[in-house]
Amino acid sequence: MTAERHPTPSERDNRTVWDGRREGWYEVYYLKLNHRASGTAAWIRYTLLVPLPHRGVPVAELWAIAFDARDPSRNLALKRSRPLDPTAIRRDPFAFAVGDARLEHSSARGALEGPAGRLQWDLAWNPPYETFRPFPYDAMYRWPLPKTKWLVPNQDVAFRGVLTWNDRVLECTGEPGQQSHLWGTQHADRWVWGHANLWADGADASFECLTSRLRFGPVPTPDLTLLLLRLDGRWRRLNALWRAPLHRVRIDPPNYLFEAAGDGLRLRGIASARLADLVGVEYTDPDGSHLWCYNTKVADLSLEVRDERGRQRTLRADRTFALEFVQRERDPRIPVRI
Repeated sequence: MTAERHPTPSERDNRTVWDGRREGWYEVYYLKLNHRASGTAAWIRYTLLVPLPHRGVPVAELWAIAFDARDPSRNLALKRSRPLDPTAIRRDPFAFAVGDARLEHSSARGALEGPAGRLQWDLAWNPPYETFRPFPYDAMYRWPLPKTKWLVPNQDVAFRGVLTWNDRVLECTGEPGQQSHLWGTQHADRWVWGHANLWADGADASFECLTSRLRFGPVPTPDLTLLLLRLDGRWRRLNALWRAPLHRVRIDPPNYLFEAAGDGLRLRGIASARLADLVGVEYTDPDGSHLWCYNTKVADLSLEVRDERGRQRTLRADRTFALEFVQRERDPRIPVRI
């Protein structure tokens, strides 16, 4: 007799939500890591897109970008698309495949090659038992709005294995990173996202932020900001819906500034990148419309943290902050690579 399998909460949140039939859907799994010794970083995405009728054909895609903080001219971006095969998706235990590339709850492998170069990865990590849900209410994962759902099953993990970048073989021995899961029927109108879990002073901390603008027909919302910080073993969630439009932000790519208060903290952050660090990619919504994403994993962040007792601390991510700007118009300063 085979014992009944009980997936952990974090594995359940990685299960593919698409039902195999619905049109007008997208789903994304991405992982990012910083390779400490080399000053490089990687961003890997396994995705599916099922357009609305007459807006295209269903596809599965594999994306990978490598960033070099010391020499951004070496940055490499690759992508492969293929017809979507529903049999390549497994729910229990979770697995998502794009051709011979495969993502599971505790591992990822794959390779991409093109005229610009080659990336190959064979990575593993120890997933946490608990999942991480950035939205303040579980019902937001069932409501029609927001149209994009966001989960982080592997919020702060250490990658082991090998990342091969052209002739560079990068051994991964506990490189800090994360793995997230997104899905929905339409992307936000625009957003800025950031994540850090590698700090200049070696702090045991993880930080994630999102500022997004939604659209209801022709009417855009104000910028809505969520900030989440794990520090001293405790999660602080500045994600109350009523506060989301009140946090102060300034979005001026490649810079992003914010001031926020909540859950006993006041946060002030200054994030910035060199234009050369940003790699442009094009996203497609299920309705056929397009967005442009300008992404780096080697930005800077200075994060001032003041707690309820007035104690202040500054966390610095020096060329290790993931920073992404996504918008509905192209930025002529930044080339679109894929």
